[in-house]
Amino acid sequence: MLPEKYIKDFYKICQIILIDDEINNIIKKSFEAIFKSISAQRGIMLIKGQSGEFNIFHSINVNDEEIEKKNSIIRRTIDEIEKKGEYILKNNIQIEGFNEKNSSVEIYDIYSLIGVPVFRNNELHGIVYFDTKTSHRQFDRTSLEFVEVIIKWLGLLVENLKLKEIINKRFLGSQARDRQITIEDIVVKSPISYRILEKLKYYANNSLPLLLVGEKGVGKNLSARTIHNSSERKDAPFIEIDCQKLTNENFRKQLFEKREDANSLIEGDGGTVVFKYIEKMPSQMQKEVLNIVKNGAEIKLSGNIKKKINARYIFTATKHLDDEVKEDKFSDELYFFLKSNIIYFPPLRERREDIVAFIEDYLSKVSFAKKSFTKKAMQIMKNYDWSGNYDELKNAVSSALLASKDKYIRIKDLPLEIQRSKSNVFNIPVKSLKEIEKEAILRTLEIFNGNRKMTAEKLGISLRALQYKIKEYSEEK
Repeated sequence: MLPEKYIKDFYKICQIILIDDEINNIIKKSFEAIFKSISAQRGIMLIKGQSGEFNIFHSINVNDEEIEKKNSIIRRTIDEIEKKGEYILKNNIQIEGFNEKNSSVEIYDIYSLIGVPVFRNNELHGIVYFDTKTSHRQFDRTSLEFVEVIIKWLGLLVENLKLKEIINKRFLGSQARDRQITIEDIVVKSPISYRILEKLKYYANNSLPLLLVGEKGVGKNLSARTIHNSSERKDAPFIEIDCQKLTNENFRKQLFEKREDANSLIEGDGGTVVFKYIEKMPSQMQKEVLNIVKNGAEIKLSGNIKKKINARYIFTATKHLDDEVKEDKFSDELYFFLKSNIIYFPPLRERREDIVAFIEDYLSKVSFAKKSFTKKAMQIMKNYDWSGNYDELKNAVSSALLASKDKYIRIKDLPLEIQRSKSNVFNIPVKSLKEIEKEAILRTLEIFNGNRKMTAEKLGISLRALQYKIKEYSEEK
């Protein structure tokens, strides 16, 4: 076990890593923290490039020329680690035959060194080196263990971050993905979703105002984008306006003035404008928007010259607005105007076939992974309620993909909250028929104060069968 000092230093390094999510910064800061913790005086980290050669990633107090000299202690240590793939710990170097004339040991007064290989997918990916010139503060076995623990943990973290970065770029990056996606790209399996797709196709072929209703994460915004991408307006702007951020006092600026920090209505000329969370739309804005949807929006250019905005309007809400209308929290005129063109998106728990479709499509797009869920893991995912719908599902699949160590994603790779949920039927203790039978017999005997004849009659079995069972239970003890 590591001494208390190293445990505290390990905690500090954890804090460094938690604060930053940029891989290069994490590596450099962690390297510098290790350097300080073990009281090293020089250090260097080498990372293997695509050509197979080691490149200097980060160094402290090391002369680059020394690495190029074949007889230097750093060069020799690197060569030995590269050849054997094992750590190196050396002390009292001054008297261990390393003091050849003009060697780096003699020039730099090196007394102690640590060299640790960095593996990635079981291949040597990098080398970490530290040394010290202080004879009374030499590295020991504990120093080496501390460096190894941090480097292994850091290597795993970096590997996961890089994998996550690749996943985000290839599949999860919403900007790159959503700008391209069309209705034909959406993969579903449930009958309900097929009907929704047919409606999306219908609305992609016209410019009718449309209201999309459903819980957060069910795919309303993505559907609005696919309608736009599948329509004649696909090459024009796609603008989203978040009604949660607006008030009666500021909504006009949001609609009619160009702003760097937010989208405006006038930027959507010729394209599609989406009003998100209209249940949060300010009351005065509701009246203005109703007029815009009915008659179009106009902006003043200069003098008496005006320009009419030509846009298609789509609205999204997380719930049906009937109650809000009854309580005068939402304009009945705007709602009734939109009500004839509504698409309702049921939550994933009501269309579980789509869970499987999403997972399979996800894994097919992350082609480098070549992984699949086991039948049991997939059953758990399918049975889970997914209160966050696609957003939660996407994060869970990403997490499981990173946790899996081979081509299969198993139950143990799923997020803990899913493993421990009621959807994991494989984790629910189920009594065998024999156990249930035993409990029934013993409980009935207790009720009839041990009277075997009455017990047998109550259970509907013969007295002989009952006596046999009791004998069997006594032999089990």
